Amino acid sequence: MLHFVLSLLISYFSFWIIPNQLNYTPRSIINRITLLLLLLVTLDEGAQYFLPTRQFSWLDMGANWSGILFGTTLSYITVTIYKKLAKK
Repeated sequence: MLHFVLSLLISYFSFWIIPNQLNYTPRSIINRITLLLLLLVTLDEGAQYFLPTRQFSWLDMGANWSGILFGTTLSYITVTIYKKLAKK
């Protein structure tokens, strides 16, 4: 559960922060952010396989991926609603 929540928060907030700094529209950056975050959590979880004090878990990997995908979706929906309301 913690993996899911943390991944969701990282994905959600990075989606809000990065486009403003790089002057991209949310739709053009969504794939880059999502792919980068998926790569990073995969590397993080994969590195645990090689550490004797840590343990690799497919469930943690799935929770990380689910959190990132759900956070990205939630961010996109939020930005879309925000932009529609701002136009009114």
